[in-house]
Amino acid sequence: MQIVYDTDQLPSQFQVGDILITSPWRAEHWSWLPSYVGIEIVPDGGEVKRLSATQAALRAQGITTGYIKKPPTERSKNYQKYQEAVAEAKQHTYSNIQLGPTPAPYELVDTAEDATNLFRQLSEIPLIAMDYETVGDPPVICAIAFADAKDSYLVYGDGLRALGPFSALLEAHRGIVVHYARFEYNVTWQNSLGRLKPTALSPFYDTNVMNWLDTNSLGESGLKSMTRQLLKRDALDFTDVAPEGDIGKVLIANPHLVGRYAAAGDARNTYDLFQLLKAKLIEAGMWGLYNTVERPLTPILIEMEEHGLRLNREELGAIVVEYQRDCTRLASILRELGFKGVPSQTERVATWFYKELGLPVLKLTESGKRGSIDDDTLNRLYGTHPAVSIYQQWSKADTLLSTFLQPTYNKGVELLHTKLNQTSTRTGRLSSSSPNLQNWPMGLRRIFKPMREGDVLLSIDFSQQEPRIAAVASGDERMLDDYREGRDAYISLGLDLGFDAARLLAREPVTRKVVKGVFLGWLYGAGGRKMQETARKQDVVLTIDQCTRYARKLEQERPALRVWREKVIAETRERGASYSMYKRRRLLPSIYSSDPMVKAEAEREAVNMVVQGTAADVVKMAMVRIGSRYGMCLQVHDELLFSLPRTQVADAIEELSGIMENVCAFVPLKVDAHW
Repeated sequence: MQIVYDTDQLPSQFQVGDILITSPWRAEHWSWLPSYVGIEIVPDGGEVKRLSATQAALRAQGITTGYIKKPPTERSKNYQKYQEAVAEAKQHTYSNIQLGPTPAPYELVDTAEDATNLFRQLSEIPLIAMDYETVGDPPVICAIAFADAKDSYLVYGDGLRALGPFSALLEAHRGIVVHYARFEYNVTWQNSLGRLKPTALSPFYDTNVMNWLDTNSLGESGLKSMTRQLLKRDALDFTDVAPEGDIGKVLIANPHLVGRYAAAGDARNTYDLFQLLKAKLIEAGMWGLYNTVERPLTPILIEMEEHGLRLNREELGAIVVEYQRDCTRLASILRELGFKGVPSQTERVATWFYKELGLPVLKLTESGKRGSIDDDTLNRLYGTHPAVSIYQQWSKADTLLSTFLQPTYNKGVELLHTKLNQTSTRTGRLSSSSPNLQNWPMGLRRIFKPMREGDVLLSIDFSQQEPRIAAVASGDERMLDDYREGRDAYISLGLDLGFDAARLLAREPVTRKVVKGVFLGWLYGAGGRKMQETARKQDVVLTIDQCTRYARKLEQERPALRVWREKVIAETRERGASYSMYKRRRLLPSIYSSDPMVKAEAEREAVNMVVQGTAADVVKMAMVRIGSRYGMCLQVHDELLFSLPRTQVADAIEELSGIMENVCAFVPLKVDAHW
């Protein structure tokens, strides 16, 4: 570390952690320095707001920083000052900043010949880390950083002309590590003009997905934060290197700065994180799950997202009208029940519920000023007054209409691309967003149509997947016998609960929904209120007394399931985590909580993890085995959707059913096909 005192001359070299000491009236003069250089104000201390060189120069001229986005015209009175500020900013270029030596050596590669030799050299190394540096949107590669066990490299400039050897490296190498593989796959696909599809490459190792599997941290875990937390190592941030957001300009002015950031930084840290995370997953027994399921799944998800779903514009328009009518009808019913206002006025709805109708206040808003009417609270209020159900129906219809149906129709959208999120749940299930298709009513499926003329949409879903897994996990012989003999376990469960045999045998929809809602609620350890909420998710209305009575009946009739559930909870208390049958782990520290409600929720999550975690593993394994065959375009819980030629339907059903039913050797799986 070096300490530099206030001066008009820039130091010849900066290192991470260096400090510039300056006086209060000179502090802003150095505000454009990257944040890895500390600025200490003496004698009174204080902080300096970091600015880009251009921002600092414009401020010094006394004119707006808005000129960065929209420069003044030659007729503007500030034009001359703007020109002087730009000239001043150019004096503070990145070429003036020379980073000192780094403990991680790196090499700059800027010729096609040297890059070709490097790519051939890397192809012989079992494990390498890679990181793209890009500019623009869609992203264009301006540099590629690599790291192996000892060295790091930055390929840029004419080195990027060695496209053939680089493509060969990507296609053949089986040990490339990246952080957030989605980005690297998409950039590769786009920059190769569609030639290097994600599934055409050997799957990348992804330290982001590995970290999620190990820690249950949801979403994207930043490389810099993981480096600091897990490797106990400081890391340059992007804004340190390119405060104005364009790393391409920095690369031209000072490639060594980018080499330090990307090669000796991001690529090196990614390589080292992989080694640490692999050891952690091996110790936890999850390396096989990652390597054979999660790792090859990522490129499949990306291609499914790109494949998209084609919309039937006529059906979409008809559904928009239907939802508009439903919203109007439900709003009219609320008025008949005494509501004065429009349902979108949540403050007014809350006042009506709690002050006028006298409903119990179960939860307050974050401000604490009124009772909440969020989804969880409304589910708990269900049955206290007819208005609650009507408002819930209105809210769901209005949300879907205003956030998706109406704008999608108005914009003329013909191809829908949802995002399939791999790291957004703790059970391992996939979720979808933008839009969330997994929460859609089944009736909305009619807005989808096959990708091409002559194609059909084929849906294949696992039948009673969760009960089948629960039967195997618990060893409940009655359920196992039902499934071995090809019988419907919900019929025998319904008989246990006292439902009419004729309705059960006829598979009467309402009765089956009640049986399913009651069984799943009880299976996951729900009490009367929680079971009522679970049943509501199956569109089943039950009183708490009914739920309590059904739960007692199942406790008596299905002792193996009850004993298994208690065993799972006890083991989770011992280990602090619950596991799927494929060793996927969900950490549950809240099972030790002194709060009875928090502890009870953790116990339900423990049992849920065994069943839903295993279900997630099974679906993902099936998707990996299917790969890019038959135009797989969507996954919703236990269902897969395909768009394929009508002439292939019979063969596809036979092959896909065989894959899905035999993907798990110890659970007697069954699938249903619809098209």
